[in-house]
Amino acid sequence: MPLCLPDGMVSSMTDHDEKAVGRRLRAVKNELGYKTTQTFAMFLGAERVTVDAWLNGRAFPPVRYLGPLRAEGITLDWLFYNDPSSMGYARAIRLQAAMDGDAVPPAEAREPEVPVVEVASPEVARPRRKKSKAATS
Repeated sequence: MPLCLPDGMVSSMTDHDEKAVGRRLRAVKNELGYKTTQTFAMFLGAERVTVDAWLNGRAFPPVRYLGPLRAEGITLDWLFYNDPSSMGYARAIRLQAAMDGDAVPPAEAREPEVPVVEVASPEVARPRRKKSKAATS
């Protein structure tokens, strides 16, 4: 069954099925270092149950939730059509290895970011006064 794309382009759905997209999304989750579906769902801004359905190939992820992946260099062409041509070479290799079942360590481990508030002590916050030459003579 052909898939209609913008501007009348047509693509076959040979590798555009829920299961294949779910496998690639799972590879992305592992590549980005998310250990749980809950933390990956928080990253995407979706509910855990919904992301679980995407990862297990029961539904397609809507594009509106995939912006954070693009910020990480993961293209929708790769996610939906297995086309890594517009991704960075190293990331494409790691994702392909993950898809092939090879053990590849994630680029970095990630958990939800917690804002860090630093409070400077009064001694650090105030600049020291320089002594004038008149005061030292």
